[in-house]
Amino acid sequence: MSNVEVDPDLTPEQEKRVSELSATEIDLIDEALNAMITKTLRKMARVVGGAMMDERVSSISGVPDIFYAKRVHSFISNGEVEFVGNLRCMRQCEVRRR
Repeated sequence: MSNVEVDPDLTPEQEKRVSELSATEIDLIDEALNAMITKTLRKMARVVGGAMMDERVSSISGVPDIFYAKRVHSFISNGEVEFVGNLRCMRQCEVRRR
């Protein structure tokens, strides 16, 4: 059995916080993430970390990195972004704009 690292699921408290986000706040998070995703492969953890430090989202507190990663997953699902590696682990996945 291999010891593959995966990102955890949101906790109930995190789920509650995320459910309280407005559409505008989600749009700001998406903008911050999109600013970090380039045509060059970049670790998803770097994309998420950079987006979380973006001034656009500085007033949005308590949103976990896992939610940001899930937003990147949605970009991948709709074909905007491609990935290489283990999508279930931010540190083992790289993403880039198509």
